[in-house]
Amino acid sequence: VGDMEITYTDAAGRADYDHLEYNSGSLGGLTLSPGLYKFGTNVEFTSDCTLSGSSQDTWIFQIAGEMAIAANMKIILAGGALARNIVWVVAGKPEYGA
Repeated sequence: VGDMEITYTDAAGRADYDHLEYNSGSLGGLTLSPGLYKFGTNVEFTSDCTLSGSSQDTWIFQIAGEMAIAANMKIILAGGALARNIVWVVAGKPEYGA
């Protein structure tokens, strides 16, 4: 648990983003490369989203609003991407299956 807290705090404090308001927060149907994605609004996944990169790559999502993943939608990992290298910093309410 301690490592998760350290990781979350580090991810939340990062300021040098790679993508700002990417696709206006509508990430369904996209393939995302590694990096820091920063959103000042809500983010939604209305269809599957693919994170593509190596096992050494990281994805950080800083979301100031809410995050919604529609029913039966998936975050797909490709090219060796690992779930442990993805950090979600969501200030608002996360919704799954909405």
